[in-house]
Amino acid sequence: MIEGIIASLIAAAIAAILTWLWRRFHSRSSPNSKNVQHIQPALAADSFQKIKKITGKLQFSKDAKKKKTSRLFRQLRQSTVFFSDRFSQAFPGCRDIAEFNDPKEAMRRLDILLKMPISVEYENSRATPVWWFRGGSALHIESYERIKKNFLSTDEFLFSDVEHYKLKRLIAVGDSSYYRKFVYLEVDGLEPSGLYDLSYSLKEQGYTREEYGLYGDKLVTREEYDDGAAIVGGKVKNISGKVKLRARMVGRYNFLIAAHASPINNTNAEDEIEAILDNMLAGRSTIDNLVKYIGRLPKGRMDI
Repeated sequence: MIEGIIASLIAAAIAAILTWLWRRFHSRSSPNSKNVQHIQPALAADSFQKIKKITGKLQFSKDAKKKKTSRLFRQLRQSTVFFSDRFSQAFPGCRDIAEFNDPKEAMRRLDILLKMPISVEYENSRATPVWWFRGGSALHIESYERIKKNFLSTDEFLFSDVEHYKLKRLIAVGDSSYYRKFVYLEVDGLEPSGLYDLSYSLKEQGYTREEYGLYGDKLVTREEYDDGAAIVGGKVKNISGKVKLRARMVGRYNFLIAAHASPINNTNAEDEIEAILDNMLAGRSTIDNLVKYIGRLPKGRMDI
């Protein structure tokens, strides 16, 4: 996109200069046309030197940005190192367990941990070092945004501009091994959208996830989002390109945030971690049990 804008600016500048030169050239019919003819080559040479100078500056800016992106890409590719550095910034001095039961303070720490950028694209590859995990469910976090209401920050946030959560408490787990650091998040359930019957899922496991589209202040079903059309005000409307995908947890829920190459990212550990997290919600297990289990897991095979 930036390259396209730069190219358009250069084209516009060249067109403007050439138009000016054309007007100067045709002004030779004036009484001073003889003098004008003598200065045309000089004016043209000067104009094209200016174009060359502008183009050079734009190319330098483009190269500098590419180098900066390349450097950031290399940093984010080392997911455990990147996450460890962010963890240290958000929880300075934490070498064991630090619990934050005040949602406001927990959000302030999460703001630091997930400060942008936490993902970058470079030469058709994408680096996403920070992931959330819960048993067999896991996904990279491309972006983080604190939700504001009436211009005031809340204890609600978005992951990757889709996943909507309301933070209840946060537990930071430090370790002498940089690659073992992780963060436990517990979230309050959000109000159901009313688009679906969630009673069975809530009765079975106490929480459920629902997806929907946000069209202005109107909620539409996931199916309507996929179709790009919805019934709004009793009429069928084309909502394609004007609707945002959203997902929310209904009911209390918990999950972990860690580096992509964390020991937590282990298919052999998924069932046990999910069982511990479920038991923590039910009050039958504690963070200590989770820390002990994760502490026995081997170093992540993708750690570089």
